[in-house]
Amino acid sequence: MSADSRSPAVSAVSAAHEGEGAHPGEGSSHAEQVDGDLSAPSFDGVPAADLRALLGVPSLHLYSVVGSTLDVAHRIGASGEPEGSLVLADRQLRGRGRSGRQWTSPAGTGLWLTLLRRRASVESIGVLTVRLGLAAARALERFADEPIRSKWPNDLYLGGRKLAGVLVEARWRGPSPEWMAIGVGVNVAAPTDAPGAAA
Repeated sequence: MSADSRSPAVSAVSAAHEGEGAHPGEGSSHAEQVDGDLSAPSFDGVPAADLRALLGVPSLHLYSVVGSTLDVAHRIGASGEPEGSLVLADRQLRGRGRSGRQWTSPAGTGLWLTLLRRRASVESIGVLTVRLGLAAARALERFADEPIRSKWPNDLYLGGRKLAGVLVEARWRGPSPEWMAIGVGVNVAAPTDAPGAAA
């Protein structure tokens, strides 16, 4: 599929994934229903297998509705899924941000995704959210009419309104992280119940 024929949502997912520095891998797409999450065969009209190949991820978990993509990433992390596995949902019922704040995630209004990361040093975790936020800003600027600004430590703003957020959660084994879930929420259309949100 050429970049020109992709939908804006798929292009944005691809751009965000490229900004994270992903590498192509082998694997398959997954269809599952766990804890009330509803899996999906495609995202924005692109079949799961095609999207997985386009993004070069070893494993892709697509959902039409999910509690939280972060929760799914922790579940697949515990089950041994490989580095670079991606969770993508059209709607989150319990999306969250820093300090447990709720992230509004209605269907059709944004990109709600989490990437599973297994390789990380303890030293890198402290600055990872900031680095990922800056990478996401660079990746998303190609879709914006003005510069995207970063607000410490994990928010991205467009025209003074919140466009996106990055949240990193780690699960530890002793003194080292066993895996990290890197969550990104991007407003594609401003949610009606979040007046300070940009799209």
